Amino acid sequence: MNTSKITITFVIVKNRINKAGKCSLKCRITYQKSRHEFSTGLFVFPDDWINNLQEVATSNKESDYINTEISLIKNKINQAFLLLKIQNSNFNVEDIYLSFKGENIKTEKTVLEVFELHNTKMYKLIGKSYSIATYYKFKESKNHIKNFIKHEYKKKDYLLTNLNLNFLEKFDFYLSSEVRQNKLQLIKQFKDYVKLLNLQ
Repeated sequence: MNTSKITITFVIVKNRINKAGKCSLKCRITYQKSRHEFSTGLFVFPDDWINNLQEVATSNKESDYINTEISLIKNKINQAFLLLKIQNSNFNVEDIYLSFKGENIKTEKTVLEVFELHNTKMYKLIGKSYSIATYYKFKESKNHIKNFIKHEYKKKDYLLTNLNLNFLEKFDFYLSSEVRQNKLQLIKQFKDYVKLLNLQ
């Protein structure tokens, strides 16, 4: 389960003051050491902003409105974050912002998705291009990859775009220490999945 936390901070841009003497108020989302900053469309007087409380100090209709908007933005971002944690274990700070704005996040294929797509195609070609024995070997390969990802990364799946040499080296060691099967054959099958689907 994704246990990373999110930080939401509001900051005033002191070097940009409008004709009314107010600063733009920005919101900064920080997640897994990455950040996304955006304008809230709100403006405050620099002297009225209490940074440690994350609110405007003066009490009037305009200040109350700004403080309410800050609270609403923060709650909406937290809701977007929680929804992504439920729906998808692989997301970044940009996805949180897009979800907050109500936009579709960029979907990326995962390792197990690649395996499933290939195995589905292979199943339809049994007796034509593949034998039933070959199909079951590829199904077994998928299970090894699934178990490896859970064992090594404590995740249900792994983004295909994050694959690198380090991943393959760890998989190689996992096959040597945990799986009693021809590891070279399994790694070759794994590389074939990516190549066949043109997803590298």
